[in-house]
Amino acid sequence: METDRPIATAQDTTPEATSSLPAWLLPTVLVGLLGLAWSRRFVLDDAFISFRYARNFARGEGLVWNAGEWVEGYTNFAWTLWMSLAFFLDLEPVLFAQLSGLAAYLVSLLAVWRAAQVLELGDVPSLVAVLLLGMTPTFAAYATGGLETSLQAALLTSSAAVALHIWRGRAATPQSAAALSVLLGLAVLTRLDSAAIGAWIGLGALAVVLRSSGRGKSDMAPVLAALVLPFCLLVGAWFAWKAGAYGELLPNTYYAKTGDEGAWQRGLSFLWMYTSSAALYPALLALIPGMIYAWRRRHTAALVGFGALGSWLLYVASVGGDFMEFRFLVAAMPLGTLVLVWTLWTAISSPLIRALVVATTLLGGLAHQTSFEGQDGVESIEQLASHLTHEVQDWEGVGQALQRDLGERSTARIATTAAGAIPYYADLPAVDMLGLTDRWIATNGKRVSLQIAHNRLAPLSYLVEQEVHIVLGQPWLRRPGAPPRTRYPFQHLRELHGLRGERAMDFPRKASVLEIPLPDNRVLVALYLQPHADIERAIQTHGWRRLPIVAQSPHETL
Repeated sequence: METDRPIATAQDTTPEATSSLPAWLLPTVLVGLLGLAWSRRFVLDDAFISFRYARNFARGEGLVWNAGEWVEGYTNFAWTLWMSLAFFLDLEPVLFAQLSGLAAYLVSLLAVWRAAQVLELGDVPSLVAVLLLGMTPTFAAYATGGLETSLQAALLTSSAAVALHIWRGRAATPQSAAALSVLLGLAVLTRLDSAAIGAWIGLGALAVVLRSSGRGKSDMAPVLAALVLPFCLLVGAWFAWKAGAYGELLPNTYYAKTGDEGAWQRGLSFLWMYTSSAALYPALLALIPGMIYAWRRRHTAALVGFGALGSWLLYVASVGGDFMEFRFLVAAMPLGTLVLVWTLWTAISSPLIRALVVATTLLGGLAHQTSFEGQDGVESIEQLASHLTHEVQDWEGVGQALQRDLGERSTARIATTAAGAIPYYADLPAVDMLGLTDRWIATNGKRVSLQIAHNRLAPLSYLVEQEVHIVLGQPWLRRPGAPPRTRYPFQHLRELHGLRGERAMDFPRKASVLEIPLPDNRVLVALYLQPHADIERAIQTHGWRRLPIVAQSPHETL
C-alpha cells in the first residue's frame, strides 16, 4: 500500500528530479500570465472600505470607519494593515493594491509549481497546473481587484507547499514547521474563513509529525513547538486586540450578512452556476477516481487536499455565495487545480483522458470569460468594474464631487448603500445603510433582500437619529438632457433603493431633494434629510438645487 513517505530529519537529502523542460520556459509562462492578469485589471467598490480604514489608521485615528466609532467593518485585517503602507508612504492606494495583488498571484503560481514538484508529478504536469490556474479568468481577474482575495490564495497555497515538504519527508525541521505556522496564521489574519482550508493543512501536518514522533524517530518536540506556537501567538494576539478594540471576536460583517433562511439554496446555486459557466463537468468527474485512489492508498497529501477543498465548498454554500463573480472560490482554486492535476497524472493512466480534461477546462474558462454577463444576482467582473466609473453610476465621481463642493473635514454626514468609493473619496462621516460598518444596523436593521449576502437595511428613523444629512441610497444619476424638475413626487424616492417601506409622515418636515451637478451635465439626486451649514453653502455657491417632495398623503409608502 502506497503512503506518504515518513518525516525525515534535517539531514535528509532527497534528490530533486532533473528538469525535463527548458530553463526559460517557466519564467516565460509566468511573465505571460502576469500580463494576462494585468490586462484584466479593475478595482472593486468594496476595496475602498479597506482603503478608508487604512487611511484612518495612517492618520492616527485607528482602524475605524468613522473617527471615534470602533466597528470592525472589514474582513481582512492583515490586508488592511498592508494597505496602510500606501498612505504612510503617500502612494496611490489603488495602484499599490493592484500591484500587491499581482505579486500575490505570482506567489500562488510559484507555490503550485513547487507543490506539484514535491508531489513528484514531473515538470510537464507542474507546468500544466500553473497554466490551468493562471489562465482561470476569475483567478486572474481578482489578482488586481483591490481586495485581499489574491493574498489569501497565496498564503494558503504557500502553506500547502510547505506542508507537503513536511508530509513528504523533505524538511521536518523547526524552521519549516515555523514557516508553516506563520503562513497559516497570516492567512487567518487576512481572512478568518481561511481556517476552512488552513485547519486541514495545519492539522494534517501536526498528525504526521505526531505519528513520526510516536514511532521513536528523532525528538520532534522542537518541531511540534514551532508548528503550534507561532500560529497561536499571532491569532491569539489578534483576537485579544479585537476583543479590546471592537468588543467582538467576529467581524461586524458576519452579523450583517448572516441569518438568511435561503442561504444554502443560494449557495448551492452559486456553485452550480460557476460549474456550468466554466464547463467544469469533465474536471469534476475526473476527480472521482482521484478520491478513490487517495483513499485506497492512504495518500495523506491528497486526502487533505480533497478534504480542504470540500470544506471550502461547503462553507461557500452555507453563507449563500456572493454577489461578486465567484470571488469566494478564488481561495480554493489553487488547491482545486493541484488535486485535479495530481488525479490526472496519478489515478488516471490514459493520456487521452488527461488531454481532454485539460483542454475542456481551459476552453471552459475561455467560454466563461467571454459569455458570463451576470446571473441571478451574481455580477460579472465587467458589471463590478462599471460601478466606479460608468457614466450612469460613477461612484468614484460622486464621492469626488461631494468632497470638492463640501470641502475637506466637513462634518456633513452621508448615508449610502454603495459604501465603498463614495465615502472614501467624499471623506465625510458616513453611514453604511447595509450595516457592514455599522453595529446597530447589522443586528437591528430591517430584513431585506437587496443583494446576495446583504440582508439588513437602515430604517429612516435610524438615519434621522444618527443625524444623517444626505441620503444617497444606491446613487441615482440623471442623464444629460433630462427635463428639469421643480419638485419630486414622493414615489420617485424609490429610485434611491434604500428607503423601501418608509411613510411620508416619517420624514422630517424640512426634508427635500438635492440635485447635485456632476461633470458632463449629469445630476446626482439625493435626499436632503436634515440641514447642514456646508450643504447650505454648496447650494449657494456650487449650483446645488433644493427641490420639494410632494406626497399625496401622509400615509403614502415607498
